[in-house]
Amino acid sequence: MRRTAEEHGFGWLHTSALWLLAKNILRSTGDTAEPRELLTRMITACDRESDLTSWMVGMATLAYVEFVDDDHERASLLLGAVARRSDESGFHPEKLDPVDMAEFTATMAASMPAGVLRAGDEAGRSLDRNGIAALVAACARRR
Repeated sequence: MRRTAEEHGFGWLHTSALWLLAKNILRSTGDTAEPRELLTRMITACDRESDLTSWMVGMATLAYVEFVDDDHERASLLLGAVARRSDESGFHPEKLDPVDMAEFTATMAASMPAGVLRAGDEAGRSLDRNGIAALVAACARRR
């Protein structure tokens, strides 16, 4: 499905397939390397196609990958970037996926130190497009 969607220019379907595969691998195996690679590709494609809602879902899921890998600072930065776009657009990733995204968000909020969440939220909200691209690239290099 991913290849067919990509070959025929169905960007939304392609990015959705990347996200679903990443989420499935993360849930079924606990592996973070492949989901990280899939999500960074997804986020880049969403940015290129100006697909804000899917971009936000990918960023929030990548935050959970960083959280699972014990990088709470990076996870909170990603969440801050998403929070800013949520405030601007009125869309929240949990609306697209009220099961997994809601659980990921709640788990991170309950498990990360409040100071880390606050600092990451503030810094993540202030990131411009180049700053976010650098943050996503740093996540990709972590593999």
